[in-house]
Amino acid sequence: KSHKRVCNVVYFTSCLNKSFKPNEKMHDKRSLQEVFESLCKKANIGIIYAPNDLCCGKAYENFQDIQDKNIQKINDFLSNIDSPIVLDHSACSAKLISDHSKYEIYDLSEYLLKFIAPKLRIDKINENVGLYIMCAARKLGLNENIIKLTKLCTNGKVLIDNDTYCCGFAGYKGFFKPQLNISAT
Repeated sequence: KSHKRVCNVVYFTSCLNKSFKPNEKMHDKRSLQEVFESLCKKANIGIIYAPNDLCCGKAYENFQDIQDKNIQKINDFLSNIDSPIVLDHSACSAKLISDHSKYEIYDLSEYLLKFIAPKLRIDKINENVGLYIMCAARKLGLNENIIKLTKLCTNGKVLIDNDTYCCGFAGYKGFFKPQLNISAT
């Protein structure tokens, strides 16, 4: 039975999620974007896609000219949008929220919990789930949202890694300075 779409969301995928494919060992081999599309369809939410060349700007933080052009490009796009924006990576969400606070911007975890989960019947798995909440999500205060969202999906225990505060990636620097990643392990 088809339902009328009650709202739209602008989906802003991260450069990381555009670049890396799902792990071959995973049972569900869909990309994060495909999973989000499936959930939105079930919740009767339409998706507007941000242009592929838009970036949150995290990678340009130390390059002011590029950063300024990127911010202007994003503002030009967002000024024509009258829908909430969701990003699928917390570091990107934090950057866009910081640079474009006048818009309704959500991290994926917050959007799922607030707008999608209430519209779905969720069949919980009977497994324990381990969580690592990255620093950007912590800075945005999303810890509880991520934990609540996880508890909606499992009958098992939610095991939270409280001892690791840093993945060592340092925003975008982990791409160029592997010693950052090594020092965090």
